[in-house]
Amino acid sequence: MPETFGVMLCGHGSRSQAAVDEFAAVAGKLNERFPGWPVEYGYLEFANPVIRDGLDRLRERGITRALAIPGMLFAAGHAKNDIPSVLNTYQAKHGMRIDYGRDLGVDPKMIRAAGDRVREALAKADASVRHIIHIPDNLRDFDNTIGAIDDIVAQIELDTNMIQFMAYVSTDEEKRNAGQRAEESVSNW
Repeated sequence: MPETFGVMLCGHGSRSQAAVDEFAAVAGKLNERFPGWPVEYGYLEFANPVIRDGLDRLRERGITRALAIPGMLFAAGHAKNDIPSVLNTYQAKHGMRIDYGRDLGVDPKMIRAAGDRVREALAKADASVRHIIHIPDNLRDFDNTIGAIDDIVAQIELDTNMIQFMAYVSTDEEKRNAGQRAEESVSNW
């Protein structure tokens, strides 16, 4: 019997429904891009479907061999240990051959885009501070000012945390340096 191939996109999972939905949309785009190869997805933790469910769906579609891709930027613990453990257990139990790909890695275009995002986040924070300053004194008090500043700082962290994270985890010197520059820019703000 000839092998039939499919793609299994393996995500980390998130408590954020928006992140879960975005990852599912990536799987949908892969289905559109590769119409001859069934694509399924699943998460390691925090969300459904789990990886095993995606592999079950591939088997139900008659797939005998899956290419599993970790939808992660870095080959850290989850991509090196946890996902392979799930895949190996599934392969041993169900007899489906599963070939495991590598992490996505970080392209220099992504570094530039992340740097742009840091600059945009800081410009947005500057605009928010100017807004606070222009609130009339009789409407501004300590609590609403501190609350607004807290919101600004939280948004900066949300908008810049991935590029800053690269300063600590990337094996590529250019990417680490870009992460360090981003971290310095945020710290200096």
